[in-house]
This record gives sequence, structure tokens and C-alpha cells, in this order.
Amino acid sequence: MSTNKSIVTTYCVLAAIFFAACAYAQLNDPDPALWILGYVFGGCVLNTFVVLYQDGGKNEDGDGGVRRVIRVLMYMFVFINTSVIVYIAVALLPRIDFNLPGKELAWSVLEFEEGREIAGLAILLLHVLKLLGYLSEDLGGGGKSSNTKGGAYGYAATVAMVSAIIGAVYLWVYYQPEMNARYQTEHCDGAFGDNRAAAEQAEVSREL
Repeated sequence: MSTNKSIVTTYCVLAAIFFAACAYAQLNDPDPALWILGYVFGGCVLNTFVVLYQDGGKNEDGDGGVRRVIRVLMYMFVFINTSVIVYIAVALLPRIDFNLPGKELAWSVLEFEEGREIAGLAILLLHVLKLLGYLSEDLGGGGKSSNTKGGAYGYAATVAMVSAIIGAVYLWVYYQPEMNARYQTEHCDGAFGDNRAAAEQAEVSREL
């Protein structure tokens, strides 16, 4: 199954923008280092590796050794990411009211900081698994049917990433202010909160 190189590159660039924004948001977090490292490495650095080494998936010569090292790094990242998700989820589960209706239950999870952390890590995990799939393909090779299927999956992944970016912007613009008002969670705005506060202060100054 093959995916067109331009699709892979487009996906990697969009994903890097998204996860770079996630990393930026962690700058004023109480424990920013590990979160920034995770988002930058898993969401940006690994993307660069895939773009540079996406050729010759079945080739044992040339850069095959480099590709194997990259895959090992990805598998290690997947293991660590999954372990952190499980660790956070175990601590969060007792605090969730499972008697709520489905939609309210989903939103209630996101109202916990741990829930938002799990959501971010889950998106990052799915992203790295997708990169593993790209790196394991013989990109640009295979028959017409193989190329068609690979291209379809590649387009789907790109659409999913665009949807994630749009969804994140929507939640930030419309949901985060409401949550701040209800739970005094301005600290969860991250570094973007500084920009929002500055913009609001500038607006007040203009009105005066």
C-alpha cells in the first residue's frame, strides 16, 4: 500500500504546526519541560525524519539502517506515551461521574486537567502511529490499486489533522472562556493566555 509523497509531506507539515502550537501552550505550565519535549519530539522532530526518509521502505541498503533507528524511536515513544496515558487515566477515573449522559460525560472529562492531558496525548499517539505506517510503506511504489488505497488513507489522515486543528481552535475560542468562568482555570490557557490577556487589555485601553 503506497501513499503519495506530497500527501505525506502535507500531513507532516500540518501536524507539526498543530503540535508546535500545543508545545507553545505549555510554556507557562507548572511542569512544562516534559510536555514541550513530548509535543516537539513526537509532533515535529519525528515528522521531519519521515519527510527526509520516506523513500525505500523495503530497501535494506542506503538509508535503511537510519529508517530502522527511527522506527525504534517511534516504538519507544509509543510505549512511553501509552504508559503515561494509562497512569493519568487511573488517577482520573475515580473522579468521573459515569452517571452523566454520553455528551455531558465527554465534556466533563475535558473539564479536568488530566482529561485534557489524556486527549492531547491520545492525539499525539495516533499521530506517531500514523507516521510509523508512513515509514513502513514503500512510498511511491506498488501497483495502481495499492497507490489508490494508500492515497485514500493519506488524504484521510490529512483531513483528520485539519479537523483536529479546526476543533482545537473552536474549543479555544468558544469553550475555554466558558470553562475559565465556571472553574477559574485561567492557568490552563497556557502561553496563549498571555496573548489573550494582552489583547483584552489593549481593547480596554482603546475603549478608554
